Amino acid sequence: MKTIAIIPIFNEKNIEPLINSIKNYVDSILIIDDGSVIPIKISNYTIIRNSKNKGKGYCLRRAFKFAKNFEKIIILDGDGEHSPSDIPKFVESLNNLNCLVIGRRNKQRSLIRTMLNNWADLWIKHIIPLKDFNCGFKAIDNKSLKKLNLKSNGFEIDLEILLECKKNKIPIKSISINTKLKKKSHVKLKDYIKINNFFDKWLLKNIKNIEIKESKKSFLIISSKIGLFFGKIILVFI
Repeated sequence: MKTIAIIPIFNEKNIEPLINSIKNYVDSILIIDDGSVIPIKISNYTIIRNSKNKGKGYCLRRAFKFAKNFEKIIILDGDGEHSPSDIPKFVESLNNLNCLVIGRRNKQRSLIRTMLNNWADLWIKHIIPLKDFNCGFKAIDNKSLKKLNLKSNGFEIDLEILLECKKNKIPIKSISINTKLKKKSHVKLKDYIKINNFFDKWLLKNIKNIEIKESKKSFLIISSKIGLFFGKIILVFI
């Protein structure tokens, strides 16, 4: 069963060591350069370039079309935070079950980021009992991927993949991964607000199709309406 690794990048200076490590675990590698100021140059690998920065979601949706003939899709961030040596754990999980496999990091970049992720996890767990929903290291089989109706262009894509799997009753598995902390992140406060707003919008649209207790549905509907109201206001000022 052929496996492809998809790596979205933006202004990463040196990804060749990462690529050389990944190649030992997959059959093919696809690099998505999202409009980097200095376009990535690396030989012997497929590179898709966006003429300007389009966002992580746009990159992944474009990459998924390219990967339609592969049976297993691995997704890693291009900043070196994820360890390619964990890839076999993802592949093994897909060998046993058609599902989404998402990494669970053992470290976060900062206290603020930890607090933001924990706050988001607090709400996500009402739908999916999962920690670290926003981890970019994940894997999915092609059959399951084809069921997802993905539309996001930004960092919301990580959450959208998760929620679409829930909606389509695709099993979701979380596995522990090694993390190499990087000082810089492309995810800003504004992106976290957009992710929160996306969750609220998605929930209000799809909650009728989610199998959870009716009492919890009522709570989430009210909470999402309030969260979306304030989220839209906050976006105006940041």
